[in-house]
Amino acid sequence: MQMIRYFDIAWLSDRDGPGYRLVLFLQGCPLRCPWCHSPHSQPLWSPLLFFAARCTNCGHCEQVCSQGVHHVHTRGHELRRETCLACGKCIDTCHHSSRNRLSGPLVLPTHDTTASGLWELLRPQLELLRHVGGLTVSGGEPLLQSEPLRELLLCCRDAGFHTTVETCGAVCRDRFLDIQELVDCWLFGYRPTSFYAPSASELVKENLAFVAGTKSRVIVRTPIIPGITDFAESLDQIAKTMLANRLSEIELLPFHHGTSHYYRALGRPCPVEDTSVPTTEQLDATRVCLESHGLMVRIIR
Repeated sequence: MQMIRYFDIAWLSDRDGPGYRLVLFLQGCPLRCPWCHSPHSQPLWSPLLFFAARCTNCGHCEQVCSQGVHHVHTRGHELRRETCLACGKCIDTCHHSSRNRLSGPLVLPTHDTTASGLWELLRPQLELLRHVGGLTVSGGEPLLQSEPLRELLLCCRDAGFHTTVETCGAVCRDRFLDIQELVDCWLFGYRPTSFYAPSASELVKENLAFVAGTKSRVIVRTPIIPGITDFAESLDQIAKTMLANRLSEIELLPFHHGTSHYYRALGRPCPVEDTSVPTTEQLDATRVCLESHGLMVRIIR
């Protein structure tokens, strides 16, 4: 089996596909959405994450780092990230960090493993969900790794597990063809067209039409950020595109307060302010707008 690159596994979710799901998050994404809640998932390999509140300022990382990334002083712990090689030596020497968990002050979340090794890790948990859910593969954008993803989905099919794949749609058609017969349900991320380059906008529409023409269930997902994605014109356009493809299920993903967490860990400001968290009234207005087109709307909180 081929190598597959992932950055997290959520062991139980009722928000990422039908029933209860084990969710695998694959590394890499072609988009750079300003509201992305996992910005470290965008490159092919995650940069070093630093969670300052967990750091005891012991200085061990500074002593072992040959690139001068870490500087620990009386005012705290500063990182010169531009010289970081992501070698992980700082994690190995930190008493509170580990390459195998995300709870320490220093984290390199990306893991490379074989699809067969990942399958052996996931299968015992999937057995517990056999009759109530299954596996959801998310990201990042999982179709960027369509070949090892296919191997993993084949294992699921042979073992009788339900599969869901979440995609932004902005990848070439061949990636969909690699796996489409192995996907029971698609979670298709659809954004207002103004957030795509013109060529990407057409590609996403064409890929949405493609998955709508398969035998798989398709659930459209769209982010809701007040003043950015919730304009009536944008919602009408999404609804019309769905209806043109005979799709009726849509899930709304509200921007939430936890989004800035990983931006701070990357040493970057979050492009979207926490004030952009939608109120209940704003979400209800969005729901009513989409329901007026005859769509079935679910808000994922």
